[in-house]
Amino acid sequence: MLFQLMDHIAQIDSTGQQIYINKELHEFAEIRTSDDLIAYVDLHRLPDRKLYLFIDEVQDIEAFENALRSFQASGGIDIYCTGSNAKMLSGELATYLSGRYVEIKIYSLTYPEFLEFHGLERKEIDFVCERGSERIYIQVAYLIPTDEVHQREFGNLLVIPDNFPKFVLSMDEIVGGSHEGIQHVHVEEFLFSTLWQ
Repeated sequence: MLFQLMDHIAQIDSTGQQIYINKELHEFAEIRTSDDLIAYVDLHRLPDRKLYLFIDEVQDIEAFENALRSFQASGGIDIYCTGSNAKMLSGELATYLSGRYVEIKIYSLTYPEFLEFHGLERKEIDFVCERGSERIYIQVAYLIPTDEVHQREFGNLLVIPDNFPKFVLSMDEIVGGSHEGIQHVHVEEFLFSTLWQ
């Protein structure tokens, strides 16, 4: 979403300057404190241009809120930050930046939203099971006697781009193994397995 916002801002203000900092990238490892952040921005800032500052994973910068308050007080800077830990969600942060920020909560996409976002055809998935941060996908077919049925059952799971386990369950006498990472398991074996309890 941050890159989409950067593209949008570039379209509406082609003369503005954008500085992007991603704390997950090694090239920004030297930015550890609020003083480091201020020094980095001062070094890269162009005079007489509005600055749009984008910081990914801002919580990895010690006392980042001090730098953000300083930037905001100096004027001429729009600041966009992302963060993903408890400190970002705490009431303490609201106290530090009181009246100086707008929070935009971003939620993960549901499966139908994911398909729509990526322009993928909606496929039927029989079961999506979640427990905490774990998830498995399950397709169930009585038998898989033909290539057409095989393609339908396995193909629906192949379009899901995450790395959670995917299973096709059937009553076929000979099952087992995998097809492109999707496990083919006999229904009874799956139901009596202790792995899913």
